[in-house]
Amino acid sequence: MKEREALFTLIALAFASAGVAVLLVPRGELNREGQLAAVPRSEALMQLDAAQEPLTPQLAFRQAELTAASGDAQKADALLAALADRTTEIEAIASARADLALRGGDLALAAEHLARAQSAAPDRVRRQRLGLIYRRLGDTEAERALLSLESMDALSGWERVRLVDLTATEGATAQALALADFAVTLGGEQVPLLADRFIALALISEDFDAFSQVAARWLAGPDAPALAVTVAQGIATQPRQASMLAHSVVTLAPASRARMVEELTRARLYRVARELMQPWMDDAVPHLGGWSALILYADFSGDVSLLDKALRRLRPKDIVPQGAFLPLIRYGGGQALLPYQARMTPDFLANAPLVEASWAIWWQRHHEAFAALQRAARSETDPVLWRAVADGLQGTGYLERLKVLSQTDDNLADMFKT
Repeated sequence: MKEREALFTLIALAFASAGVAVLLVPRGELNREGQLAAVPRSEALMQLDAAQEPLTPQLAFRQAELTAASGDAQKADALLAALADRTTEIEAIASARADLALRGGDLALAAEHLARAQSAAPDRVRRQRLGLIYRRLGDTEAERALLSLESMDALSGWERVRLVDLTATEGATAQALALADFAVTLGGEQVPLLADRFIALALISEDFDAFSQVAARWLAGPDAPALAVTVAQGIATQPRQASMLAHSVVTLAPASRARMVEELTRARLYRVARELMQPWMDDAVPHLGGWSALILYADFSGDVSLLDKALRRLRPKDIVPQGAFLPLIRYGGGQALLPYQARMTPDFLANAPLVEASWAIWWQRHHEAFAALQRAARSETDPVLWRAVADGLQGTGYLERLKVLSQTDDNLADMFKT
């Protein structure tokens, strides 16, 4: 129902817009138009129908408009067809006839007239209207031909996606890949969707070289954050090839290693993500982006061994990356902090309240944990982890006090929400 309404809306003002385009109106004809506008539509139509002399194009168009409004679409179309033989305004007449065909439910005829109007005067909105009609008709060949007439940068984002889909459906995989890749470079809201189309086509056709080369180029571009998500999700669809694909992309785009580790982790490809982190373990302490990826991996996967190894390699003067101890707490509690007790200084804990709470609970300094948990609730803290730490206060009375405070403290209330 909505699609049908959309079709009518698409050309609902065809007569109004087309009428303006039909020739420049002489002063005398303007007077006649004014006279007709001053009387009821039915009377105006009678006057035009009764005219002995041939009507000027403007008045003939007005006659067709009024005839259509009276419900006689067939006669209105005949009047427009006759008018088309004596005016050069092909676009205006064809648009009006398309409107009549739509109102009569004849999509094929509407497409024919609208295509004629588009050929006479190319227009972005009309092209989209015509494309929608072709889609309703299932005429994929005509729809693809329509979109192919335009350069890719002239098409809307959805039209670009549609052209890629139509090209792929016809079996022209190489052409569809080229179109999708080029469309991604143009930017816009549909970039992730177009990238997804490219990746799906490349992987289904087992063109792994194209996938790796193009993905590496994307990851070096301005849309890298969004495209890394799509690339990782594409790799996840190929479990047997996942390791090879990920290594190939990172080899071609070394600066993308940390980002790919993060997105592969989010895609639950933990084994592949761990493989990509191995160079950090073999060579040196990870850089800042590497630490973020390492922490995310440990937090998502529960495998804290690489994070633990990296932390142990820090020199005393090195700064511990923010959040580095949180995965250890999540999976090992305060006890997991024992190897790092030299780091548990007042200055460090003052800026890591959840770590302080877990550390204090381990040493049974419950009043300190109580205060630290209140501070942690005021920062961007994971409620699940906060509650896991707070559960260590069960039986001490402090957990109950936190729950009471949550009735008037919005930050604490957020921590207790399920």
